[in-house]
Amino acid sequence: MTENLKIAVQKKGRLYDGSMTLLKECGIDVSNGNNQLRVQAANFPLEVFFLRDDDIPEYVQDAVADIGFVGENVIVEKNKQVTSVEKLGFGKCRLSIAIPKTGAIKTVADLNGKKIATSYPLALSTYLKEKNINATIQEISGSVEIAPKIGLAEAICDLVSSGSTLFSNELTELETILKSEAVLISNKNLSAEKQNLLDKLLFRIKAVKKAKNNKYVLLNAPNDKLDAIVKILPGMKSPTILPLAESGWSSVHSVISENDFWEVIESLKANGAQGILRLKRIMMIKVIQHPDRKDWQEIIKRPVFENVSLEKAVKKILDKVKDKGDKAVRKYTKDFDGVKLKKLTVSEKEIKGAESLLPQELKDAIQQAKSNIEKFHRSQIEEINVVETMPGIKCWRRSVGIEKVGIYIPGGSAPLFSTVLMLAIPAVIAGCKKIILCTPPSKDGSINPAILYAANLCGVKKIFKAGGVQAIAAMAYGTESIPKVFKIFGPGNQYVTAAKQLIQKEGIAIDMPAGPSEVLVIADETAVPEFVAADLLSQAEHGADSQVILLTTSEVVAEKTHMCIKEQLNELPRKEIAEKALANSKIVLLESIDEAIDLSNLYAPEHLILSCSNAEELTEKIISAGSVFIGNYSPESVGDYASGTNHTLPTNGYAAMYSGVSVDSFVKKITFQQLTKEGLTDIGNTVMQMAESEGLDAHKNAVAIRLKK
Repeated sequence: MTENLKIAVQKKGRLYDGSMTLLKECGIDVSNGNNQLRVQAANFPLEVFFLRDDDIPEYVQDAVADIGFVGENVIVEKNKQVTSVEKLGFGKCRLSIAIPKTGAIKTVADLNGKKIATSYPLALSTYLKEKNINATIQEISGSVEIAPKIGLAEAICDLVSSGSTLFSNELTELETILKSEAVLISNKNLSAEKQNLLDKLLFRIKAVKKAKNNKYVLLNAPNDKLDAIVKILPGMKSPTILPLAESGWSSVHSVISENDFWEVIESLKANGAQGILRLKRIMMIKVIQHPDRKDWQEIIKRPVFENVSLEKAVKKILDKVKDKGDKAVRKYTKDFDGVKLKKLTVSEKEIKGAESLLPQELKDAIQQAKSNIEKFHRSQIEEINVVETMPGIKCWRRSVGIEKVGIYIPGGSAPLFSTVLMLAIPAVIAGCKKIILCTPPSKDGSINPAILYAANLCGVKKIFKAGGVQAIAAMAYGTESIPKVFKIFGPGNQYVTAAKQLIQKEGIAIDMPAGPSEVLVIADETAVPEFVAADLLSQAEHGADSQVILLTTSEVVAEKTHMCIKEQLNELPRKEIAEKALANSKIVLLESIDEAIDLSNLYAPEHLILSCSNAEELTEKIISAGSVFIGNYSPESVGDYASGTNHTLPTNGYAAMYSGVSVDSFVKKITFQQLTKEGLTDIGNTVMQMAESEGLDAHKNAVAIRLKK
């Protein structure tokens, strides 16, 4: 009986997704739907332990696990006797020393005599000795960034990925002491059988890594040019050549590196190669050339995710909050956000204190965005227009703000304080009397200061520490702390979206059906590939379920955009998320811009960018889109933040029948009519004839009884 190879991986956190994705890409089926700590792979002799990352090196050293996926930073810090076998290419970050932006420390030498807070004392100690720096190490676990603010230390040493947490806490990086990524480690004394299994797994891992840097190329070639084409396109050993039905032609299949492909493509064409297809590029984005219209429905499909079990889980939370109120909200906040709260309400002190935690540059940016958004949304206010349809009959319509509205603002890796502006500003302009805001707290129970600052700037004072499904439930049903509202606005993950859809069935209004973020770019030969790639990636980084599409008439633009995506992707802190989104995405080559417009209208994108020479003229042909960005210098991200338009838009094809959020979203349109006696006399017979014909005699009598007076 074959003995299992035992692998330890992180049970949650930044390396979990990368580890599970790599195993899946290696063809190993590890299902952990029930959050078990020990799982047997279905199709490979592999047993997976889910552990804290700090424990993995020790488990591997002591042979409790044979191998593990762990960050290099943990290997250095724990200093265990293990073998580093292979770098895995994900989980990239750095261990850096950071200092307050406005403090006295300017150079590494200034650290002498200072106190540095860290969760990595060994790595920091080694670095300080190498630099001959005499500093005190203050070891703490978690929330290291707050140490300088509370006087615990003058500097910190912590893991940095995007740098957003440092920025939020007014810290800046001084020096990187260690670059880290996920590594495959093994026990130093594996048995021959275990080593054999490790070699098999390592072969798969290396194949996956190599595949991401290679391209599978298919083309049709005339037989008299095959020798020349084989010399241009040698493949990994030799290309596969298959005869085609058409006499004198063959199909050539080969694998070459990404860079080599672009160097030889013109030579291939010059030697008669046709129908060149490029598959499985580094970001796995699909390229479709000149599809038939009958295939368009397949092209516009969005990613589909199973939601039956999701709805059951969401319904359970909704019911519990409906029944238990604040108690249930606090329970789920502890379960999902990892923080135990005494009060859900954000205090006035916390709201006012947020301003001092933000750099002036960010506050200025938020104020500028607020000004633009207010200006655009105030223009949407409709004046009352009284229409006299007949002498003595006046009709008009008045917009009245929805009395109680709820705003949901996601937290997590990207706290969307910009969405506070996009929802609170039109709510205030509309005249909504009660505006409440729910957003998830961080591990220390605080709310992101930018969210609090933006809310306070807009006049929103009722803010609650609640996220996810429990927040939607609290606003829908009301709890002891959180008031019940009539309509709920705001984006969220698939759980929040499911919750909004379910409470809508119970009579609570929501802003619109929501789905993953998306952008479609229409580009001709005048488009700038670097710009197009940046726009596509700006949406891809939102989430693994996002989708981006490029429709272009230019093969050169398609090819160069693809290359620019690769280059820019490598610089993104959220690279792994963007890569997953690109797997759901497409580049489509079309014959004409008119064809691209038709396909775009069928897709009905959330965001549409027109990177064409006649972009403004094309807007007349757009009939389905959430928001349109015209020309090479109109990036979608400006609309996301500060141009003035609203970024809360219909996704998943709903732009074919829904509009984005506006002042109208926060009002009810009430109609009024007033008749004089003469007006009723003139129209009375018309109404009575129609009522009698429909068999509604009471309707007829309501007019007749007045005409007799």
